[in-house]
Amino acid sequence: MPTTKEQQRAAFALRIIIGGKQIKKETASFLAGAPAQIMQNGLGQAMAFWAAKAEKEDDKHTLAFKGVAGWLTAEKITSSEEKIQFLTNLNTMDVNTYLQAQAEALAFLQWLKRYAKAFQTNN
Repeated sequence: MPTTKEQQRAAFALRIIIGGKQIKKETASFLAGAPAQIMQNGLGQAMAFWAAKAEKEDDKHTLAFKGVAGWLTAEKITSSEEKIQFLTNLNTMDVNTYLQAQAEALAFLQWLKRYAKAFQTNN
């Protein structure tokens, strides 16, 4: 069982990536840019954008949203990973919790993008 926070993030990200059927090159590239989206727009705006764009279960936006929402819920920073409830929680949390959520999301995405690149197909 993972003991450090980094190991826990890595294990969670690996489960997300392995759960997605095939990681397309486009998805790996998108996930590589996901931290920049958060840095430029903020966690709430990035998550709302990904939620709006999520179309299919294995879609790149769904993978980003479910990964971050799942991790923040597992860390008990938010209480639900369901889209509406997650976004509601994010919009109503105090500034310190929001900043903690954003920092955790950025740290988690480092692992998600690494594993996406490692397991991407060449299509």
